[in-house]
Amino acid sequence: MNMKTKIAREGIHSFYDHLLPIVDALIEGGNEPFHPQKFIPSQGGTYCPMKKRIDFDLIRARFELPDNIKLDDDQNSIFDTLSYLEILGGEG
Repeated sequence: MNMKTKIAREGIHSFYDHLLPIVDALIEGGNEPFHPQKFIPSQGGTYCPMKKRIDFDLIRARFELPDNIKLDDDQNSIFDTLSYLEILGGEG
């Protein structure tokens, strides 16, 4: 039986550490972040822009997400409503 990885904010070192396993899974699945540091600050908040569309099936299969992390297939984004962090999928 496959165990899903639980995403939680407990024990994190920076305010986006809890989302790094999701970004890493997307990279393992063939996606790539636009920036080597992955998450970058902007006026609208900190986000991680990816080069390709988000593989939501991969995310749903691998992770147990808390209620504050919202998957939005239509907007091609993953948004954390507590920390205002976003992973944005690209067009590729």
